[in-house]
Amino acid sequence: MVYLLLSVVILLLVLLHLQVLGLERVLYRIIHRERHIMATIDEVLEGLAELPTIEEGLDQVFAILQELIAAGKTDPVKLQQALDLITVHKDRVKADIIENTPTP
Repeated sequence: MVYLLLSVVILLLVLLHLQVLGLERVLYRIIHRERHIMATIDEVLEGLAELPTIEEGLDQVFAILQELIAAGKTDPVKLQQALDLITVHKDRVKADIIENTPTP
């Protein structure tokens, strides 16, 4: 009877130990993911600190769009129309965005 009771206790201790090991693995994964998330947040914050002003950002966007359209060259007439529209309207679009963007 004592041996049976000791066997059950030992079995329960082994099962408890295995559960603790499983929890340790889960906690390790959670901690690892948390560190990865925090590193990603740090990268985002660094990137935000380096962002240009709205006006500079829009200038970059329009320049990239113009480069992409100019590089396409599949339909010269349509491409030139798009380039002309961007050139004509970019200052107005920038002004509208700047005017309607709240300052932090």
